[in-house]
Amino acid sequence: MVLLVGAGCAPSSSGVRCDGPADCPGATCLFGRCRQGCSFDAECGPDGRCLLDTSGAGACAVAGDRCDGFAACASPLACVDGQCSNLCRGPIDCPADSACVPNATGVMRCFPRGATPPGGPVTDTSIRQIAAGGAGACALGDHGSVWCWGSEVALGDGASTASRAVCADGRCSPRPTPVSLGAGTLPPLTALGVSNTGAFALDARAALVGWSRGTRAAVIDGPGPGVASFVLGADDLVVLRALDPVFLASGSNAFSEIAAPASGPLGMTPVTRTASGLDTTLALGGHHGCVSNGGAISCWGENGHGEAGTAPSHHVETMTAIRLFGPATAMALADRASCALVRGEPWCWGDRARVGTSAMLASCDGGCTSTPVRVGVPHPIRLIGGPTATALCAEGPSRDYWCWGDNRGGALGRTLPAVVLDPVMVNGLHGATDVAIGDGFVCGLFGGNARCAGINTSGQLGRGSITASEDWGFVIVPP
Repeated sequence: MVLLVGAGCAPSSSGVRCDGPADCPGATCLFGRCRQGCSFDAECGPDGRCLLDTSGAGACAVAGDRCDGFAACASPLACVDGQCSNLCRGPIDCPADSACVPNATGVMRCFPRGATPPGGPVTDTSIRQIAAGGAGACALGDHGSVWCWGSEVALGDGASTASRAVCADGRCSPRPTPVSLGAGTLPPLTALGVSNTGAFALDARAALVGWSRGTRAAVIDGPGPGVASFVLGADDLVVLRALDPVFLASGSNAFSEIAAPASGPLGMTPVTRTASGLDTTLALGGHHGCVSNGGAISCWGENGHGEAGTAPSHHVETMTAIRLFGPATAMALADRASCALVRGEPWCWGDRARVGTSAMLASCDGGCTSTPVRVGVPHPIRLIGGPTATALCAEGPSRDYWCWGDNRGGALGRTLPAVVLDPVMVNGLHGATDVAIGDGFVCGLFGGNARCAGINTSGQLGRGSITASEDWGFVIVPP
């Protein structure tokens, strides 16, 4: 048989069913379909393969070819819905012009953007930001859509508590669910954050949007328009507005973390920036806060482990200057700990389980410190904490991550103890473009995909189960 090397199928016969050469003018009949003839893979383009039948005849099989059964597609392609397709677990597995979408039976495969596969249109599910807080997490898509999973506190689909799965920590959704909008239509969302009390985002109009248990996303009226940014603590929210010397704070305030004196829950309360020193960067962690002004850091709020920078006490209402060995270029707070980047080195203070050293500390019978201690991480460029984070991480120049703290679910390393005192490189985070830390679990962002590891009692790993995992598995966000 003569092979038609490099020949293309005639438009009238390309991919159509055939019984023999006569049915494929200018092409080869292979596996019941007209295809481009070939002798080598290189003749089939970068994504194609040259298949041979039992007689030795060769023809190209490429993504998008029609097919009848798996044998009609070359590995790694598979026959899905009559087309040779790249199987995938997320956007990172697909070419730039394709999206990872399920077919009617749930098989995930790459499909060209703009085309309509059987079962509905392709939806872009590439993730560009991930946030974690408490036992929940949320992901922000390329076009402003948001999906959340884990504790129902983070969910914004408006579903009733009774309709949710029963998890060890209450009601939850172990699978990502899209955040639903309340009355009207909101523009795409941008910045994203999750706390113990709910989830928040900014929209394209610089308005603050929020959702929580049993609610749908809606604009929060208190801050009004012109929101520049927001900061979350475990149970607190601070809103900063552009060109406004006053910020708005709401939350528990049980430790004077948002306003002095300590009180019960507060609604949106105005606080003057100049009086509190909030001229530059503000961070919250757990129930304490810190501010950096020109590299000088001051802290206040909960102080049971010295995280506010003074001798351990219930809380500190006045701002306490932190004695560092130079100006801080970055800071990150977690539950019961604070950290700053000074002259290229991390320094932390607070609970011994979170400050990144196995050395005996000065307070709490060696279990905490209000004096910053050096954390041994090579060449860090930024620090990562979170409003309810029970671990902290430092990112290195090659997107390697050194982390310390809570390891109950094995996110920092399967062979390591439940509390990791000295920093360890977390292999599962290597190459991540973003990292989010919650209560006992960690998530990373990899080329549009989220992967999480750690405890999973509320489904916060986003895999459809409540089983803890030390493996960095994909969060499969539905289209």
